[in-house]
Amino acid sequence: TKIVVQPGDEIRWVNHRTGSVRVAFTDPLDQKLSCERNFGIGHSTRIDANGAASLCFLGPGTVNYMVRMEASVPGNEIIVPGSIEIAMKPGTAAESKSTELSQR
Repeated sequence: TKIVVQPGDEIRWVNHRTGSVRVAFTDPLDQKLSCERNFGIGHSTRIDANGAASLCFLGPGTVNYMVRMEASVPGNEIIVPGSIEIAMKPGTAAESKSTELSQR
């Protein structure tokens, strides 16, 4: 999954599955965040069923992440890679908005 947002936009991961999922960033996020909710050390988090976590980014760039969840076969897991491109639209002022990524 690739999404494009502007600096300051909130990206929210919502878990609509019955089991937990884990979201982990593969790139360092030090000094790139303007907000963080329910993410821990290393900028990864476990999101329980019907739970959510979110981040906001300060400036332009691209960051990569992975969502890990249990597969229907016991002992297997599904890994879904994603990326977030933070880019200013030319000639516009940044205004905050929210983008939601759901896992089903």
